[in-house]
Amino acid sequence: MMGYSHIVVGVTSWTVVGHLFSIPVDLPTLSMAVLGSLLPDIDHPKSMISRHFRPFKLVGRLIPHRGPTHSLLFMLVLTIGLAMAYERYDAYYQNWWIAIWVGSVSHLVADWMTRGGVPLFWPKKTRISMRFAFLTGSWQERLIVACLMAGLFLFYADVLPEHLLSSF
Repeated sequence: MMGYSHIVVGVTSWTVVGHLFSIPVDLPTLSMAVLGSLLPDIDHPKSMISRHFRPFKLVGRLIPHRGPTHSLLFMLVLTIGLAMAYERYDAYYQNWWIAIWVGSVSHLVADWMTRGGVPLFWPKKTRISMRFAFLTGSWQERLIVACLMAGLFLFYADVLPEHLLSSF
């Protein structure tokens, strides 16, 4: 998927997880979900995250795109790192680490939906994709993103006024 698509999928995923588990879905945690949704693409020098955080460009030159950062091994390392950070900080920041993790998982699921697939069992190079996978940047991707954005709009159009009114 394209960078903007990963952002929409990550924000949607975090919104759903946050509300299901009664975790605050606020601007800081949404920002962390966006970061997480772009994180696996540090392996591509022209990705959205590499363009905005220049040190990641080096990573993209050293490892192939949709390689190790799109695998269960990467998710295991990320989970361990985030769990260690989770233990060190208070509840406010703990939610940030959860949001990064949810965003990263959403990235792998989104790329699994494309014909390029993901090498879940890296270093084994076999890529796995869903049965009816679509091309990255295709009309199917844009349709999915549009539907998710519409869902987010309807959700927040209902939730935001309630939050705004309850603060007075």
